[in-house]
Amino acid sequence: MVNPFDLRGPEFLVFYFVLGVAATAAVLALRHRGEPPGLSAGPLTDYLKIAYLRGGSAEAIRVASVALMARGLLEVVDAHHLKAATASVPTGLHLIEAHVMQACRAPVRASGLLDDTTLNTIAANDCEPQLIRAGLLPDDRIKATWRYLRVVAFLLLGSVAVLKLGVALSRGRTNIVFLVVLSAIFGVIVHFVTNPVRTAAGNAMLADLRTLFAALERRAGVLRPGPDKRGNELALLAAVFGAGAVPGGAVLLERLFRKPQRPRSASSCGSTSGSSCGSGSGSSCGSSCGGGGCGGGCGGCGS
Repeated sequence: MVNPFDLRGPEFLVFYFVLGVAATAAVLALRHRGEPPGLSAGPLTDYLKIAYLRGGSAEAIRVASVALMARGLLEVVDAHHLKAATASVPTGLHLIEAHVMQACRAPVRASGLLDDTTLNTIAANDCEPQLIRAGLLPDDRIKATWRYLRVVAFLLLGSVAVLKLGVALSRGRTNIVFLVVLSAIFGVIVHFVTNPVRTAAGNAMLADLRTLFAALERRAGVLRPGPDKRGNELALLAAVFGAGAVPGGAVLLERLFRKPQRPRSASSCGSTSGSSCGSGSGSSCGSSCGGGGCGGGCGGCGS
């Protein structure tokens, strides 16, 4: 039997590629085998739990905001701020919706809602337990199994790569870049394979919901905000397909929930780059340096 560590570089890369594919396939099969089947008797009907399953607590908060706007309970103040339309919180709201209303008693930046620790905790506590019990999200036991598979795969692929690198270097061969890159690629693949957001049953549930509500997506153009059934349909549409499926929602919500960008600091000519030094600093450097007052401070602009 041929010792794989005695193979030439290209031949060993082929061997390592086959080993990586086999290890990834084995980890994927074992991951699915260790997951319980979905225990839900039917499709989810709570749009906030659907949103949480699809995108976590931030998505549940975003969809709750969409639902409140669709029912006229939240108002868009400007391009980035929301405000509750009523002074008191109406009865009959979901727990997350009620707390979003409370957070919006005064105009608040919509993107700040997604980072609100209290809202994220409430969303997780309200949605996650049922999704875990239904087998749609991983519990601690499943996460531990995934970590074990990840470690075993890392040890297998990493040890084979390190041993081959040691053999190659001991024989005076330094062309090891391709093996390093290939092992890093498989490391990333194994990480994602063993660290999914949902279980296989959770992914299947989302696929079933998209099929079930395909007709709702097709008639999205006729849905209008309001306190009636159509307002709830808009919320369900956003939960299953994302805010982009809501008529006009993609542009509106992208603008509303976009996080503010930090302003660039331009303390000196040398720290600014490109156009700022070429235009904004050009005139100041050209005039003040021309009189000798700038000294060497504008040398970076000139060069």
